[in-house]
Amino acid sequence: MGITFISNHLVKYPCPRSTGIHWGIGIIAGTTVCIQVLTGTLLGIHYTPSIYSAYYSVVHIYREVYYGSLYRYVHSSVASPVFTTVCTHPYRGIFHGSYWYVYGVMWIGVAVFIVLMATAFMGYVLPWGQMSYWGATVITNLLSSIPCMVPWVCGGFYISQPTISRYFIIHSTLPVSMTGLLVFHVLYLHRLSSSSNPGYGTNNRIHFYTWLVHKDTLALVSGIVVINTQVSYGVIMLAHPDNTLEVSVLYTPMHIVPE
Repeated sequence: MGITFISNHLVKYPCPRSTGIHWGIGIIAGTTVCIQVLTGTLLGIHYTPSIYSAYYSVVHIYREVYYGSLYRYVHSSVASPVFTTVCTHPYRGIFHGSYWYVYGVMWIGVAVFIVLMATAFMGYVLPWGQMSYWGATVITNLLSSIPCMVPWVCGGFYISQPTISRYFIIHSTLPVSMTGLLVFHVLYLHRLSSSSNPGYGTNNRIHFYTWLVHKDTLALVSGIVVINTQVSYGVIMLAHPDNTLEVSVLYTPMHIVPE
């Protein structure tokens, strides 16, 4: 146990080697977001935001485009690890009380989470499958309690051509602001201090190098191995099979029919 004096108070803390490896969930979350931005950019080059072409442009991507199936499946598979890590990251910070000393970082993270939610919802609509259409219908109908909100968002009174065009534009532009918030989140955290390590548990200033870099590197490698396993072998099937079918406004999937 090491001993240090902070503000005339005696504080004990274990040295880094005795704390073990505490997985850097934040670095995994940031890496998965960057993967989504990169693969989404590649997908957007070939995607056509039209109700008559959207579904077939996705089919064209993974059948005709070189490595199109790779970054299409990476983009769809990594979406779930993004929210798994993004949800686990603040829970860990709240559990260890790290937000006490760097309180503003938490609110930047909340802003990133809100932007991620909006981006993911609009991206789910773009493949123009059965679940895309009816999921968008259910979510946008939640806005019907606000006068004129549904026509303003959808460009009409139901999901149609203006809707998918608007969702594609917003889905492509929101990651820009999200990336800026993410960079500011990391820089602001490590500019002041990083007290999220449970082994320290005090207001000690923990510098970014070299212990945190070593820890986060191991976490990043482990996260990439898990993501690669999911993308390559589909260990956990999270996509719904109904979304492989083209939109049909005459057929509603049975599990979302109102009872």
